[in-house]
Amino acid sequence: MNLYIHIEVSAREEDSTLLKAVLAAHSGYDVLICISSIYNFLFKWKFLNKGIFHTKSLEHNNWKKNFLKLIYSQGNKITSLDEEAAIIKDKKSLENFLKSRFTNDSLSRVAKIFCWGVDDFEMLKKFFPNYSNKFLLTGTSRADMWNNKFINYWATDEKKKDNKVMFSLNFPLVNGYVTFEELINNLTLNGYFERSKNLLDEIKKVHEITKINFNNFKKLIPTLAEKLPKQHFIVRPHPSEKTEIWSKLLSKYKNIEVNNSGNFNQQLFESKILIHNSCTTAFQASILNKKVICYNPSRLDHDHGRIANKLGYMCFSIDDLVNEIEMHKIENKYNKKDKVEIGKKIYTPNNKNLSSNLIINTWIEESKKIKFKKNKYHFLKFILFVYEKFSKYMNLLLKKNILDYKFQEFDKDRIKKKIYKIEKILNLENKSKVIKISKNCLLIKNDA
Repeated sequence: MNLYIHIEVSAREEDSTLLKAVLAAHSGYDVLICISSIYNFLFKWKFLNKGIFHTKSLEHNNWKKNFLKLIYSQGNKITSLDEEAAIIKDKKSLENFLKSRFTNDSLSRVAKIFCWGVDDFEMLKKFFPNYSNKFLLTGTSRADMWNNKFINYWATDEKKKDNKVMFSLNFPLVNGYVTFEELINNLTLNGYFERSKNLLDEIKKVHEITKINFNNFKKLIPTLAEKLPKQHFIVRPHPSEKTEIWSKLLSKYKNIEVNNSGNFNQQLFESKILIHNSCTTAFQASILNKKVICYNPSRLDHDHGRIANKLGYMCFSIDDLVNEIEMHKIENKYNKKDKVEIGKKIYTPNNKNLSSNLIINTWIEESKKIKFKKNKYHFLKFILFVYEKFSKYMNLLLKKNILDYKFQEFDKDRIKKKIYKIEKILNLENKSKVIKISKNCLLIKNDA
């Protein structure tokens, strides 16, 4: 059976994608993991046979819409789980988000949509009643890996456990590789504001709030480094943020590490406290019983971020924050109310099952409707070698400097180590074979 998984942001998606891929391989699938440009080339020239295609969004842009139309027209079954993770959004903001990311037209070509939690599941069914049977309350593989079961997956060095203070930054609107003006223009061209009438006003408001928070954190981090010289800090910018801004600002502080490589959970494992404002990472830290602090000296409040900011503690001054960090006993203020809020946003299956298992079971059911034919992977390897050489030559010829700040090229040894850990944690036989098709394309299959 053929399973095609689309990956966009390595730091966000690689590990949870590998979890799904391992489980799928053990269920008999040949799992191909690629970026969208590779898939577009392979499907356009009909180099891939029918299968299940899983993607991270539907209405991302006009290119993505046509891309999915092409895949659907070739008899593939399409599933999706939106990796943008709108779990930090309260009701109005969530409504704006979902209306911008889903349409009746795009849903007509999709087999199933996997939902993070009760909130997006119920709201999607309300907005798109004609397709209510396509929405499934499964949860997400990313949240599977926030489970205590996977602590040993992230623990690269036990000696580093619980001794750092981590800043999880979320300022791409003011410090992104794409400017705010370019972002608005792109969203306008791709119909976001037509689909979601209140989205533009929300983004403008969030942009103003983000500018204030950005300046607050630029003052906060150096001050804390000076006040707490013996404390080791990790500063992790958002994947779409310019890290060089923070590196330059904080270069003279020996107790600060600026680093957003790899998965967030690796750094979280080494930390005792997470400091943020309007970040999804507050959910991860709360679930892993880390102390969570929202730094909000301007006392700003908005539907976008409100739920994340209410988890744990909120500090309004640097002195209060210093006191919370210096407390002899570090406690996470993770109460019953927080647990209810998280439960609405992130579904956890019963019977100690994983959300990934629910997703795999859905793929198995959908696969019964497809007549599969194996792909010729040695041929694909040759084709992609030629394609990537040609693309590199054309970019040089046209003087295009293409920097993909979101995707880290696949390294076979890195992937094999991660898969070995997953199989060990899940008590699976070590029989997932890894084949590197190209630098941006990976095959995982059962080696039994």
